[in-house]
Amino acid sequence: VKTQSEGNNLEHDTDRGKWNSLVQVDSDTYALAYKGKDKDGFISTFTISSDGTTITKVDTLEHDTVLGEYNSLVQVDSDTYALAYAGGHDDGLITTFTIPADGSTITKVKS
Repeated sequence: VKTQSEGNNLEHDTDRGKWNSLVQVDSDTYALAYKGKDKDGFISTFTISSDGTTITKVDTLEHDTVLGEYNSLVQVDSDTYALAYAGGHDDGLITTFTIPADGSTITKVKS
């Protein structure tokens, strides 16, 4: 509530941002999986200062161009992340990604 009242927020997707799942990558970097534009699946990385005063989008990857709902993102090891979600035809999918500690890139590994 404090950061919102001070205006310390970031609209991460101006079209749509549903079914969010947020995980911490390192001390000030976070990865967010969500359903975005055209109901597609996206992952974005952000840096957030320790005092919460700044939020900066670092990178975004559109990982599914059909559907990306009900996201559940978890960290597997130091730079590997697994995302479980509902894709096209409500099929259940698991996709893995590599994200370095600074969040500078998001690479789809396997689906």
